[in-house]
Order: sequence, then C-alpha cells, then structure tokens
Amino acid sequence: MGMLRIVGLTMVLFLMGAGMAFAAEAANNDACTSCHDVTEAKYSKNMHATASCVSCHGEATEHQQDPSVLDMIDPNDPKQAETVNAGCMSCHAANQKMMFWEGSAHEAGDASCTSCHNIHTVGTETVEMDSCLSCHKDVRRDVNKFSHHPLKEGKMECSSCHDVHGTLAPALIKDADFTNELCYTCHTEKRGPYRFAHPPVEENCLSCHSAHGTNSPRLLTENLRNTCSNCHSYEHHPQIVNEDPGSRNTAMTRQASCLNCHGNIHGSNTDHHFR
Repeated sequence: MGMLRIVGLTMVLFLMGAGMAFAAEAANNDACTSCHDVTEAKYSKNMHATASCVSCHGEATEHQQDPSVLDMIDPNDPKQAETVNAGCMSCHAANQKMMFWEGSAHEAGDASCTSCHNIHTVGTETVEMDSCLSCHKDVRRDVNKFSHHPLKEGKMECSSCHDVHGTLAPALIKDADFTNELCYTCHTEKRGPYRFAHPPVEENCLSCHSAHGTNSPRLLTENLRNTCSNCHSYEHHPQIVNEDPGSRNTAMTRQASCLNCHGNIHGSNTDHHFR
C-alpha cells in the first residue's frame, strides 16, 4: 500500500510540474501574442503551436520591456542561421530524414531551416521550386530553357531528385549510385540490361544529358551530332570516307542525324551498332 501511495504521489507531482510548465509556456506566449496578433492567427493552427515562442526565439526579456530592443533569435536573419538550426534540431534531430544534415552542402553553406520552412503558417513549407530557385540562380536559368525537366509544369519537384537535408551522393542527389538508378525510376525503358550496351550510357546519364535544362532536344548537353562526336570520329565513317567532299551525298550524310541509323542509342539486343 505504501508503494502505491508513493507512486501516486509521484504521478501527482509530475502532472503538477507538467501543468506548471505548460502554464509558463502559455503565459510566455501571451506576452508575445499581445503584440504579434497576426502571427498568432497563423501560428495557432500550426504543428508548432504546442511549443512556446521561446523555444525558437529565445527569452527576449529586453524585447518584452522595450520592443525596439531586438534581443531575440530571428529566423529570418542569415547571420543567425547556426543558432536557428540548433533550435530546430533540438526537436527534429531524431527524424531519420535529418541523419545526413550535419556536413551537408546546405548546412555547410549556412542555410537556415527557415530559408525553406515557414514555422508560423499552417503549411510549414513555401512553394518548393520557388524556394530552391531563389538561391540556385543557375538552375532557374536552365529550367527556363527550350528542353527541361517538367518542374514548371508541376509534374515533379526538386526533391524528386535531390534530398535537401543531405545525402551520401554529390549534389544532394537522393540515390547513392549518383544518377543512373535515379533516372531509371522515371525512364524505365532505358534501364536494360542490353546485349550490346553503350558504355557511356551505362556509366552516367549525364555524359550526354543535362539534368536541369538545355537548348538542345532531349536535354542533350549539345546538339546530337556534337554530343556523339565527343566520343566518335566521323573520319572513318563508311558513308563519308573516300567520297568527294563537295558531293551532295556526303553533304547530306554530314547533316543527317546519327539516330537515323543508330536508333537504339541507349543499347540494343540485336546489333552492336545500336540499330
């Protein structure tokens, strides 16, 4: 009986302590929301609403006395990125998605969690593409080129290929095998295996294609003839050699697409010339 009384007393004290803590948090939030009423309206339905303002912004004791004193943690201040991230990670470090955050390109580049996530609104994230392209200007340029992955069309997101919280692969690519396996998740018809494989295709899709966008068809890094000629010389091509350089047949051959004859350029099960 004595043990039960001790256990019961312990539970009562624990609940009293928790109640006092919640009451203290509520009082602290009231001090903030008495001025920041617009933020309160957004925040009340947010997943972070159970946390106190000081969990993310610090005590800000001087600010509460004099609003002109900004002694709080400001998630929008790039200079406070390390402090802001430490506050986020105090809760989110256990999330499996965050296991490669430390040392990742974004963490090392002093990007703050609030650069991409809005902690006050009901939806905690901004529009993903706009958020990413606000920093990655070169990618913004490429996705507006003639041939591009359908980001603007809303058929995929940056996170379809990249894990912004960190990966083991370069460029925050989601797949540890870098590119090909990731590309095959959408382009399954290119996977193979083929009896006659095209070595650069097996090695890396980016040998011929640019991931974000180009001015050549099919996301090719250059026009088709130039792409092929990076590896293949036309000097000994059977339809070109020993012909009069001024003949019409030679001119037409030189202007034709390699795919006119080598249509199975990713690999073939019937012809080592990929026909």
